Amino acid sequence: MKRFLVIVPHTKAECKQAPAQVLAVGFITHFDWGCMDGNRTGWAMIEAENAKEAT
Repeated sequence: MKRFLVIVPHTKAECKQAPAQVLAVGFITHFDWGCMDGNRTGWAMIEAENAKEAT
């Protein structure tokens, strides 16, 4: 499998929704979040067959 970097930028208003959406697709344990430092972004390295499958 290939590895892909998935980036989830969001606004302060979306901050509570972003992790909930990631949780809904089952990848919450793969993500690191910058929100506590003011960087409203989540990052994860995901293994998948292709980019479409990773996102």
